[in-house]
Amino acid sequence: MEEVVNTVFGPMAIVPTDAKIGAELKRKGCWDLAEIVDTIQMFDRYNRGFEVILDVGCNVGAWTLPMARRYPDAKIIAFDCQEYLIRCLNKTLDLNKIENVQSYVMAISDSDTVIKFGSIDYNFGGNFGAFELEPPSQNPDFNGRVLPGRFDEIDQHTVDHFNLDNVGLIKI
Repeated sequence: MEEVVNTVFGPMAIVPTDAKIGAELKRKGCWDLAEIVDTIQMFDRYNRGFEVILDVGCNVGAWTLPMARRYPDAKIIAFDCQEYLIRCLNKTLDLNKIENVQSYVMAISDSDTVIKFGSIDYNFGGNFGAFELEPPSQNPDFNGRVLPGRFDEIDQHTVDHFNLDNVGLIKI
């Protein structure tokens, strides 16, 4: 079950056992504020009437929420391969009454296919943003575990699959 914490951008739903992004949101109220501010300043300087922002690997929305607030007229599309993280993002969007974000449980890559990967044990804990989809999925930063014999399947698509016009920024 997700936990709601107060952040500098509003309430956010986090995975209570997340050792990295969730822990930082809980402790500091923000995930990498300097990077978010730098991105916004750069984007404000160079944007030319964009309409779409992509957040690939959005996790629980630590980057999605501030961008949705800063650019309420933009369409923000957020992707993550972990359904639990997207559920947290969607709860965050509801709590903050954000309506300019579309979220997808999906991987973005160089082909359109279905991928299968080990189901994550969220009760155990770990750095869920460091989970790798491609075998052998042994990123030491993940520090979590997958459930033996259990798998998740999700769609994987290219960015071109969405036929988007006027994309101003892609965060990966």
